[in-house]
Amino acid sequence: MKEVVPFWVIAFISLVLSSIAVRYAAHEAPIVFKTQHSLQTGLILFANLATYGCLWIGKYLLFNRLLFAPHASTAELALPGESE
Repeated sequence: MKEVVPFWVIAFISLVLSSIAVRYAAHEAPIVFKTQHSLQTGLILFANLATYGCLWIGKYLLFNRLLFAPHASTAELALPGESE
């Protein structure tokens, strides 16, 4: 549960935020690039990619720094082969 629930919560939040970003980009793209359909499509794809990229970095930081951070006792253990 410690892994599954945060994963699905973040996946749902990512879907919602990406949908909002893509809808906004789709609304603004014809205004910014009036007749250039390929640039409009590129803007929409960039909005989707940028949203998921930022959320992926946030998920990485959340999981590695908060949820699954090494405990102090584990971090202090010496690696095999290390000498003092």
